[in-house]
Amino acid sequence: MADDEALDGRDLSGTDLSGSNFAGQDLSDANLRGTNLSGANLASADLADADLRDADLSGANLVGADLDGATLTGANLSGAVLEEGDAASGDSPLVSLVQAVVTGAVISLGVFLFVADWSLFWLVFVIGFVAVLPVATKLAEWYESRSTDVDETESEDDDEQASALATLRDRYASGEIDEAEFERRVERLLETESVADAEDAYGGATMDAEPEKEPE
Repeated sequence: MADDEALDGRDLSGTDLSGSNFAGQDLSDANLRGTNLSGANLASADLADADLRDADLSGANLVGADLDGATLTGANLSGAVLEEGDAASGDSPLVSLVQAVVTGAVISLGVFLFVADWSLFWLVFVIGFVAVLPVATKLAEWYESRSTDVDETESEDDDEQASALATLRDRYASGEIDEAEFERRVERLLETESVADAEDAYGGATMDAEPEKEPE
């Protein structure tokens, strides 16, 4: 890929770009879903509004990169460098927030009990960091993964619905179904939550089933 090639808005989903040098390049609005960018140099790159869902960014250099509006759901950021001298832990903002809150609470409570001259104040640190912090982190990670699964399921349902609508349009354009049948099926499809629900609504018939012809 040429260094001066325009990449903004490009569809590079699913491609292997590991180790590539995109330093300072414009990748805004690019579709990088599922792309392998492990070890890539993205320093000072413009990734605003880029789709980086499920992308592999492990070990990538993201120092100074503009990630404003970028979608990073499911992206692998393990070992990615976000700031000079630092490596990303891969933790989501929610996990980091939970860890910070629990750590602050444990330290504050421990110091308070120490000042209050409670001889067993050290138990707060043991219980807090050995038990409470790991459990809170796991719960936050579970919640994040659950939210991600819900988002992916909704995205898959949207893709299925779009595919079903495209099939109906093709069949209408080819004359397989008339306008009334087309409108009826589109209306029914848009009222249901998924393609499977639409099939159930038709009494088990698939969307591809041929409509019954009236006897002449």
